[in-house]
Amino acid sequence: MNSSALAHFFVWLIRTSMEAAIFIFIVALIQLVIKKQLSPRWRHAIWILIVIRLLMPVSLPSSLSLFNFSPIKHSAVFNYSPFKPASRGVTPHALEMAGRMEKEVVPPAGGLSSSPPSSRRFIWACFIIWLAGVVIFTSRIVQLDFAFAAKVGRTKMVTDSETLELLDQCRRRMGIRFPIGLLETDEVQTPALYGALHPRLLIPKGMSADLNPEELEHVFMHELAHIKRHDMVVHWIMTLAQILHWFNPLVWAALARMRVERELACDSLVLSYVKDAEKESYGSTLLKLLERFTQPSPNPGIVGIMERAEPIKERILSIAHYRKEAQWSFSALLLILLLGTIGLTDARTSLSDLPGLTHWWPADGTAEEKIGGHHAILHGNPGFAPGVYGQAFDLNGIDQFIEVPSSPDLCPKGSFSISTWVFPRQDKQQVIISKWGVWPAEYNNRSFVLHTLPELGLRFCTSDLKNQWNFHYQYFETKFEVLATNKWNHVVAVYDQASGRRQMYVNGMIVAERMDPPITLLETTVPLGIGAVIEDAKCTKTHSYFNGLIDDIRIYSRALSAEEIMRIYKMTGMKEP
Repeated sequence: MNSSALAHFFVWLIRTSMEAAIFIFIVALIQLVIKKQLSPRWRHAIWILIVIRLLMPVSLPSSLSLFNFSPIKHSAVFNYSPFKPASRGVTPHALEMAGRMEKEVVPPAGGLSSSPPSSRRFIWACFIIWLAGVVIFTSRIVQLDFAFAAKVGRTKMVTDSETLELLDQCRRRMGIRFPIGLLETDEVQTPALYGALHPRLLIPKGMSADLNPEELEHVFMHELAHIKRHDMVVHWIMTLAQILHWFNPLVWAALARMRVERELACDSLVLSYVKDAEKESYGSTLLKLLERFTQPSPNPGIVGIMERAEPIKERILSIAHYRKEAQWSFSALLLILLLGTIGLTDARTSLSDLPGLTHWWPADGTAEEKIGGHHAILHGNPGFAPGVYGQAFDLNGIDQFIEVPSSPDLCPKGSFSISTWVFPRQDKQQVIISKWGVWPAEYNNRSFVLHTLPELGLRFCTSDLKNQWNFHYQYFETKFEVLATNKWNHVVAVYDQASGRRQMYVNGMIVAERMDPPITLLETTVPLGIGAVIEDAKCTKTHSYFNGLIDDIRIYSRALSAEEIMRIYKMTGMKEP
């Protein structure tokens, strides 16, 4: 897994854990209010939604999502990659003058490879701490489970025919088709199941002699209820979620409550199979098992009838008030559907609510601008093809480009951001958008340019009058292979004048960042070019043509935040209202 993938994963993890915390609060509140109206089976099912939320790799946006109203944001801190990108150095390619400079320019010490910002150091530290916790918890679980498995493996199966016949009767009664192994061992204090794929029922040594047949039947029925409900599989999925989100105390609390609801649900399932007169004796069996219980088993791989002593009062009261329920409850299903809709989806966002949009070329079958009124001119008869939002400019990389006649407001006066979608067909240097005059008649006419580089990199150049020939300042580049050919890439370039920071994002993730002394971009007279550099005001010298599709070009008069950039990226394929 490369650093970019790890960064994506860590961003997902932190954001998911924060959103799950809000979802946990909502679920807990609902269960507190309508607990008596829901059976334990449905209460447990609702908690499963939390586990799904904790492990969901992606979620669809929805206007009904709970997170439309939550304070959770894609914090800028958590959109930094925790891994410092390798510097490609400053290697200018054919952008300067007719000679198309190919000379290697070596930056001064501390130039592009300056120390990562404090936010990146912070996220790196967080990642290391999280990873250490995962390693510790995983190692402990594996160690305990392997040791337990070795001890259980040396335990002989129960051979008493009456006990085995009683277990088999209970198994058939509950509709479980495969046989269940029964072992007596000193490794457990109370009955428990062990093994997710091939579960075995473990009982303490001597317990089969201490309990009468009815009590033993209750024990077997309860453990078989875990099998019928597939609790062992759910248990290990819960364990995975707890390992990944070990740092979140609300996750621990939610999963602890979910285990209590699991036992209540198993009690309820057992009571649905026994006669009404046996309810009291089933509760008495639990109390008798409590006498044998001293402390919970340290092994995380078992699911038992008495994992903790604290909830026993709640279980006895639940047994006393048990009412047989229908297998399916319309109201409970409706509640789960509602909670899934609001909790397993993400906030629905609109690009129209992002302030500061000053120029926008949607490329939907025309070169007209939707915001600033600067209608473009098509050169070389470029076509249109299906894009991310409707249609996109389709450029051949030979002689096709889009010219936007020069205007003072096309040169940002302070902070600005460029957002666009690109579909490059070739891996080469090719311009996305530029206002960069370099022909001799247009010397000192460089303002900004965003273009790709060979080996799937990006370069974002900015300049004022002072830095017209300062390539060390102008060239701000990513590492290699941040783009993909023949795929859509969301590219954003950001300049924050207050700090002098330049950033580039690809598909919602930051891929490069650098700080320089703040400048005010030069107001140039050359046209703005989309898909090529236009070197002179008369549009006679053009080069670095883009071969591929360019869609939804937007210029903002401010520095977009990491959260806003992620919002734009996540709206892939969504039509603008």
